[in-house]
Amino acid sequence: MGNNISSLEDSENIGEKENEPDWIRQDIRLSHVPEEIIEPTGIIIHCTEINSLQDSLKIMEQRRVSCQFMIDLDGTIYQLMTPINRMAHGCYGGNRWGINIELVGTEKLILEKAQQDQKQIAALVRLIHYVGEKFHIPLSNALEGQQENHRWRGIFSHQQVNDYHPLSLARSKRPRKIDPGEEYMKLVFEHFHQRRK
Repeated sequence: MGNNISSLEDSENIGEKENEPDWIRQDIRLSHVPEEIIEPTGIIIHCTEINSLQDSLKIMEQRRVSCQFMIDLDGTIYQLMTPINRMAHGCYGGNRWGINIELVGTEKLILEKAQQDQKQIAALVRLIHYVGEKFHIPLSNALEGQQENHRWRGIFSHQQVNDYHPLSLARSKRPRKIDPGEEYMKLVFEHFHQRRK
């Protein structure tokens, strides 16, 4: 599977398959994950900035970062941690309250895909609906009133958490994250509205 990436068949410490829908693949797990279980109040969307699933997974392992889910360009959803509310190391300020979802691809590519074949963004919206319902996370992106809180409620981009969360703002000399940008987040919420019709 790649450096330090495990499949369910070849690892003893991967954990059992969860009772999740069959449209969530559970045959890949990251090996470097914290033991802490969180009570999620939000969802944080990222993009890997790499246009390959395997290369994205390898880089995550090398950097010892993690996320609960990764969505490939073709819309395939991978659950990378068991249970899904195990704490990830993917977003400073958001690790203790957020379910992290990585989209394979650069910001430019995921935006193009969202405007063309829409498989990846459709899978993202489906996953957000599922996780939101499971953990009672509101399907909103309101930043008002969130900045003072350490536990945000809703769906946010890594960029939003990086720019506005008090713990992230307290870090000096941090690189600014732009994944995904405002245009992509607008498309996500347009898909929510279409799904409700």
